[in-house]
Amino acid sequence: MTLRELWRGLDGWLIGAALALCAMSVVTLALTTPNLVPGSPLYLAKHQFIWIVIGLLVMAGMMWMPHDLLRRLRWPIYGLTLVLLLLVLVHGQSVLGAQRWINIGPFQFQPSEFAKLGVIVILADILERKKGAIRGLRDMVPAILIALVPMLLVMKQPDLGTALVIAGILGVLLYEAGGSGWKILALYLGTAGAVVLLVWLHLTAGFPLPLHHYQLTRLLAFVNPNADPLGTGYNLIQSEIAIASGHIHGVSVGEVSALISFLPAADTDFAFASLGLVSGLVGMLTALGLYAVVVGRALTIARQETDGYSALVVVGAAALLTIHVFMNVGMATGVMPVVGVPAPFLSYGGSSVVTDFAALGLILSSRLHRVHLSFR
Repeated sequence: MTLRELWRGLDGWLIGAALALCAMSVVTLALTTPNLVPGSPLYLAKHQFIWIVIGLLVMAGMMWMPHDLLRRLRWPIYGLTLVLLLLVLVHGQSVLGAQRWINIGPFQFQPSEFAKLGVIVILADILERKKGAIRGLRDMVPAILIALVPMLLVMKQPDLGTALVIAGILGVLLYEAGGSGWKILALYLGTAGAVVLLVWLHLTAGFPLPLHHYQLTRLLAFVNPNADPLGTGYNLIQSEIAIASGHIHGVSVGEVSALISFLPAADTDFAFASLGLVSGLVGMLTALGLYAVVVGRALTIARQETDGYSALVVVGAAALLTIHVFMNVGMATGVMPVVGVPAPFLSYGGSSVVTDFAALGLILSSRLHRVHLSFR
């Protein structure tokens, strides 16, 4: 591949928007976590920058991998995904009651983040083979079962947020592969209704639920956070206060340290609220605009793709990023329950940042190899 082909194959708007979000992340971390590690005021900002560089290298590697090779490796990738999810349940590192990480030297690796990519790679193949022939639930069963296995393993950690993200990716790909939107919607509404019924039975009759107590209390706190403002509703209330405190342009640098101390998980789950505190409405709207550019360019690349498998892979990667944005922003603003989903490119964390860039690599690979073929 020549330099001209490489240059034509890159998408400046897509990469530029992602890097702008990364820059916002580093600046926000520098302003909101100066006292987190004594003697190292920029600890998280520096580490986030390192993860961004690693993420860019992973993105570059994914870009060079053609999707036909990815398709041939779909089952080994899916198998490795399941092995890692099982491994974390046996030998994983437990933090705050959640066993989601595997220690690799000084680093922590979160298999559930990369499981989303493994699910996209395998679902794209299964659904491309059935594209245009998905007429009912029976035709959806193979894809549902493939997604359900990692979802159950992830929930066992427990990680309800990632399980919901995988469920969302499944729904998007079912629709993109030709499934009826109404039937897919009915399937998800039926599932949600069943969950509500089970929760009601649990609260009224002690019916056992496959959820940890803190997960259930988070869901209930979403309905009425003020019922327990110093307990289950605290995170949500503090997030809304942080966003409101930012006003239009954000608070002054001197006020950040005093206000941010009251916001839990300010660098991860509530990174969007941290951004709102530091940069106000202007910063939040800018971030949402950059997300729109990333997703819009990804969908444009998907629509230009002539290969059915590649198109589904790109749509799946775009769905991953989009669902993360909706869920994280929804958590921060109180329109969705707190389920622990990071904001793409904005939240601190190596596994999440690298996964975000790997998703970009899947998207750019489609464009890069299509341009390469056009030069031949």
